[in-house]
Amino acid sequence: MSFVAVNSSTHGSDWIVGVGGKRTITYDASTSEVIQGPPVLSPKHKPVLISHGGMLYGLRAMVRSRS
Repeated sequence: MSFVAVNSSTHGSDWIVGVGGKRTITYDASTSEVIQGPPVLSPKHKPVLISHGGMLYGLRAMVRSRS
C-alpha cells in the first residue's frame, strides 16, 4: 500500500490516503477518523500517488532503473 498527504480544500481538512491492492483508506487528520474508501477498479501493487490541486492521481507502478 502507498500513502500520500492530500489537502482537501472542499472538505476543509487534510487527509492521508492509502491505496493498494483492491482497497483505499483515508485518515482524516482533523477528526482522527479512518474511512474505508471505494474499491480500486484495477488492483495496484505499490502505486505511485500524486496529490495536486485537491485531487489524487494514482499511477500504475514505480519505474525500475536498470544498472
